[in-house]
Amino acid sequence: MKPLLLLLALAQTDPGSAASRPAAPATRPTGDGYHRQVLVHLVNGEKVKGLVRAGTTPEKPGGVLGFIKAKPEEEAAGIRLWYVFGTNSYIFLPLELVKRVETVATLSDLEVKELDKKMEEDAARSKAENDARLSALRALQEQQAADHELIATLQNLARLEEEALAAKEQVAKMRDLLAKFPPEKGWVPERLIQIRTRIVNDVFPSPEEREFVKVYEEWKKAFEAAQSGALGPAASRPAREEAPASKPAPRE
Repeated sequence: MKPLLLLLALAQTDPGSAASRPAAPATRPTGDGYHRQVLVHLVNGEKVKGLVRAGTTPEKPGGVLGFIKAKPEEEAAGIRLWYVFGTNSYIFLPLELVKRVETVATLSDLEVKELDKKMEEDAARSKAENDARLSALRALQEQQAADHELIATLQNLARLEEEALAAKEQVAKMRDLLAKFPPEKGWVPERLIQIRTRIVNDVFPSPEEREFVKVYEEWKKAFEAAQSGALGPAASRPAREEAPASKPAPRE
């Protein structure tokens, strides 16, 4: 058992000289030769319940073992109170904070050993439960992190698939435009200038040329992509030309 030294400053005495410090009352614990379960009444009105071990009060911090015997009137004198707040350790209460000590019960050495054992078992069980909760919490956090990573990966894959599909559809659209207005059949950017020039001369375009003008911006992107090779080999193949009309038979 590793005791935890805790100096409680639960109340402040009135300012002044040492005369303002209350004298040790007759009910303060001393080395009575037996263990006592006590209720300590503090000067601030609070109450603390715990165990005072036989022959340990009053004492003060110091020595190899951490505490040495002390007289009640010494400045650092106090009592160690065990099993406070459900722990298996102790707190140190300076006597200047103690108003009186009420004995609730007396315990034998065997009872104290049993109490020590029980408190150690309770502390071990509490530690095991806390460790189990922490382990479960870590496992949950790891699972949540893995799930988050999986969701992020799936979302990223879905986005990539959408982008790939959109790109594929865009390429198909460009190829359709180039197939409808193939450059090798005279559908080139200069064709737009020719159409504009003819309109100035009151020669209006054909229905096919009108449609070419409407889709020119998209067609031009497809044309430039084909020229740069961005559409791949399929886009560079010329559209299948219509079979030439059969020549008329010669006159006899």
